[in-house]
Amino acid sequence: MLCQVCLSVLKKTELRGTHHVDPKDLRLAALASCRICVDLYDEFYEQDGDPDSLSSLHKFLSYEFHHVNDAAPPDVKWVPDGRIQGLQAPAARYLRIFGSHHSKTSGDRNFLHLTIALIPADHCPMSQDESIPKPEDRSTFGDQERWDDVKLVERSPNTFLSTGHSGVLDLALQWLTTCQEQHKTCLGPISPKPKSWPKRLFQPRRLVDVSGPQPRLVSRSSEPSDRPYATLSHCWGTDTKFLTLTTGNEGQLKQGITFESIPQTFIDAMHVTKYLGLRYLWIDSLCILQSGQGSSTDWNDHVCEMPEIYRNCVINISADRGKTPLDGCFVSRTPNHIGHIQISWHGFCSKKANYIVCPLRSCGVHALTHLPLAKRGWVFQERLLAPRVLHFGAKQIYWECAEVNLASESIPSGLPVDVINYHSLRPFSLLLEDPGNVEKECLQAHRSKSGSWQSITEQYTKCALTFPSKDKFSALAGVARFLAEAWGDEYLAGFFRKHLLWDIVWCIDEDSETSRDSGQVRAPSWSWASIDGPIRYYRTHHPGTQLVAEVLEVDVKSSIDAYNGNQQGTIVLSGLTMAATFRKHYGLNVDIPKPSGMKNVSRRGGCELRNRQSFTIPSDDVFPDDRASVSDKEINVILMPIIDFPQLYSVFYHSPFQLALILQWKSNASAYVRIGVARPNKLNAEALIEMGFTKQTMKII
Repeated sequence: MLCQVCLSVLKKTELRGTHHVDPKDLRLAALASCRICVDLYDEFYEQDGDPDSLSSLHKFLSYEFHHVNDAAPPDVKWVPDGRIQGLQAPAARYLRIFGSHHSKTSGDRNFLHLTIALIPADHCPMSQDESIPKPEDRSTFGDQERWDDVKLVERSPNTFLSTGHSGVLDLALQWLTTCQEQHKTCLGPISPKPKSWPKRLFQPRRLVDVSGPQPRLVSRSSEPSDRPYATLSHCWGTDTKFLTLTTGNEGQLKQGITFESIPQTFIDAMHVTKYLGLRYLWIDSLCILQSGQGSSTDWNDHVCEMPEIYRNCVINISADRGKTPLDGCFVSRTPNHIGHIQISWHGFCSKKANYIVCPLRSCGVHALTHLPLAKRGWVFQERLLAPRVLHFGAKQIYWECAEVNLASESIPSGLPVDVINYHSLRPFSLLLEDPGNVEKECLQAHRSKSGSWQSITEQYTKCALTFPSKDKFSALAGVARFLAEAWGDEYLAGFFRKHLLWDIVWCIDEDSETSRDSGQVRAPSWSWASIDGPIRYYRTHHPGTQLVAEVLEVDVKSSIDAYNGNQQGTIVLSGLTMAATFRKHYGLNVDIPKPSGMKNVSRRGGCELRNRQSFTIPSDDVFPDDRASVSDKEINVILMPIIDFPQLYSVFYHSPFQLALILQWKSNASAYVRIGVARPNKLNAEALIEMGFTKQTMKII
């Protein structure tokens, strides 16, 4: 259902206004199972943890409507009364509800927001109900009262009280059957098609046989070579006192595994595996030696085999909601909270249509990304490599494969590709054998290999690793190895050689805390892998973007191989450089020659200079790799521009600019190290030389 306040918002033609004014009304609407207010309440509870502090909401909640990605076609314009001119066919709209409140637990001011996708029902054909009458076509707005009428039609609600109910698992089986029988892209394991690839399917060294009354461990040598299997993704948690495979108990586990000895997540995953008609299940803690003689070698071998293990499984079972294996896959829920809702709505265009109400917190990718499993670094590549993923979320189950975008119990057919791309990198699309099978909208988001890898590393660096010094490269090795073979490229300390210079100017995420591997043992300073914390990129595939430096030499040495272990490397760049000073809070102070006889005073705490002018790159345009290590004391650095960006890069940057490395000399290594990135205004080569830039060769470690 939808409460009267949510319905009234949909009846309006204004782009923005107020939602719930009284926090008590929001709570009552959530208790009454309003599909939107339930998710608003859940978002508040997740932030604060105290439902009684809902009264701390400031004044009221607001709403606003907007386009997909704020990128409507050029002939589409908002008009003053909120309707769209030039758009005849229904299209997805987004309703954003937001407000702020003071947390009683932390004392901080938190911002509450929820995005609801309003999707034309014909974009999700499986979700349509034949009993829903089609709205009357209207070529003009006509009578305001009739236009503002919003008809709510709710499909029969889900009545299953648990995600482990047979009715829920029947839907999972339906998804799997449809995928195996009808999806051409998903018919076989995804392959980059290298000539050396084995013709038969890869088989893991060990699997758990769940067919009997008691599960047991089996080895590759003792079972058929073409056995289909499922895999499990789960959180280990901080307490690892559950049954794991060791050298000492391997023989015993091959005789049988008692259910009393394994955590609930493993038991649930075994039940799902059998329900889907599969006999074997791969669980990392039970199929990789965790301790004992030979465990280190076994672990390293499995890390190298990880792409094959996940790419050749039938399905990956993802226990997203559990913080530990003790939490299980299944969850009890209120069925009305995942109901499917359709409305007859104007959609701010010239014709009414049926729209699906889709709160992205529970139906979109946020339903998964805010759960514990999404924060685990090792799981990131598992989702990308597996041909199919069955997610067990906080309230419902979800499905992903190469041809279905995040299907759920609420929207069994999946979200349209523009909705899934609105918030997150779509898995599988990067790994498809034939990119021509993917919708055009998806390819536009990943039209360059450099952009694809940038998206992967941005999301991967948001995840946490228990042992980052050991696992930073290994936890992404499967995807890196796969893409290296698919693209015919060389992988170098977190980059691909052909796109190295485009990708080397990564920046830290200003809204997050980052730190650098102090010993620089894990990775060279120019690699994102030397940083613990999220990074981001400026997208480099815009027309007019060009390189202004070149790579002369790259040398990387690995402790294990190119994809695993620690990586040490040197890169030699050639380009224009300039001496500068760097200090906390003052940005980057660069001295520039000025015509003879003139002098100027620095605008930011510099000293008076004769025959020279001092200017400052504002601190908002300077991104140190490790903020905590920057002191108030000035240090001498080198500024080296790498990429020129065009004037119309985006709506946020109205002037052309550059991205430049900030380098510091290390005398004990006789080389430079990267300590950050700066974003100065763009100048041509002649102007840079006149300002004092000189072409140099820089060795960076």
